[in-house]
Parts: sequence; structure tokens; C-alpha cells
Amino acid sequence: MGSIFISYRRADSIDVVGRIYDYLASEFGPESLFKDVYSIPAGADYREVLNDSVQSCDVLVVVIGADWLNAADKSGRRRLQNREDSVRIEIECALAAETIVVPVLVNGATMPTGDELPDSMRDLTFRNAVPLRPDPDFKGDMLRLVQVLNGYLGREPTDYSAVDGPGFAGLQGNECRRHPWSDITLSGNAFAALLVCGRDNQGKLAQIVVFPCGVTRTSTCLARPRQVAHQHPVSRWTRVSGSL
Repeated sequence: MGSIFISYRRADSIDVVGRIYDYLASEFGPESLFKDVYSIPAGADYREVLNDSVQSCDVLVVVIGADWLNAADKSGRRRLQNREDSVRIEIECALAAETIVVPVLVNGATMPTGDELPDSMRDLTFRNAVPLRPDPDFKGDMLRLVQVLNGYLGREPTDYSAVDGPGFAGLQGNECRRHPWSDITLSGNAFAALLVCGRDNQGKLAQIVVFPCGVTRTSTCLARPRQVAHQHPVSRWTRVSGSL
């Protein structure tokens, strides 16, 4: 599987980037993601780490918030004017290496113009952006972002076609995958995956973990799924891959 580098400014979009990271980690696995706060070792030269990581990734996701462009240092100078600014280094390296760059617009941000960027970053303005709107549209927009990344990484989306349990509210197969993600609350805690009852290819009841698919209710059954992928990083539920 390919790797994804998440570029962002902490002061600009750290909260929404945390949500983006959790969703992408659930879909692609945390080992496929690079996010500075988790990925740069203490004492390492961040310039070298960023350069090596960007050049080795398959997709650079640039999260642009309302303050991304005009974020300033203590002297009042725009950070993007500093050649050692980490965000500038990440984008310059990706563009120079002809890495796929996907701008993601959050908090009502718009794409900067070429005149607003350093010359070495101006090609960013020609990359088509994916907007992420606030709730209740956030999860549907995240699903579209995941579909875009799946396409670039040559990865098939998770297949739920074998599931027909009552938790799907009548949705099956591709229709289910097109539905936006939904909030799920169990015992007072929100999870990105849910255990529901469905049927396998032979019509037998099976225990199935659904992620993420607009699930609204669950059933109880005794069978266990045969094929399990990775544990969701923020919940105790396990994601199922493949058919039962």
C-alpha cells in the first residue's frame, strides 16, 4: 500500500487535522501516514526528515485553513517567506519530486493565488482542491477524500457487498459505500466502526464490523468474521476486510 504525507500548520488547523488523521488511519492504517507530531524523532533535523519523507511518499495532502497563507512568525513576517518553514519545505519537495499533491480546504479557506505564494510553490495553485466542510457535511466530504486517495494509490475501497443485516437500513453493496459516514454512539462514546449482524455468502448469520457506512442500529449474532484487518486506533471495534 502507498503512503500519505499530511502537511499542515498547527496554529491553523491542528484540531481538524486530528480528525482527518483518525479517518485516514482507519482506512489506510497509521503505518501508511506521516504526520510530524508523531513521525519526527526527537533530535532529528526536521529539514532532512521532511525532505526524505516527502520524496518517499505517494501523495502529499496539504491541509489549508483560513490562517494558512498569512501565518506569521514572532517578528510579523509571513512564515511562507522563510525558506526554512516546514510547510514550505514539504510543498517544495513534493512539487520538485512531481509527487501527487492534494490540497484540502478546511474552515472556509480558499486556494491561494500564485501571486500570494513564493515562486517555488506557485504550482500548488494548479492542483484541484478537496473542500472539507464542518459537520454535518464533514464525514461525507471525508469519504470523497478517501475515494480520491484510493484512486491515486491504486487501492480498492472496502467492500461491504456481503452485508445485508438490519444495521444497514436497506443499503447494500456499492450503494452502501457511496453513503457518507455517520456518527455512531455506543455507551456514551463515539466510534468510527460498529458491530452489526449480517449474513455471509451462504445466508448464515454472521458478526460483522461496519466501517464507515451510515449504520444506525445493531443486531446480535454468534458467528465470527473469518478475515480481520487492523484494529481501529480510537476504538475497541475491529475492522473487517474481504467477504465472509
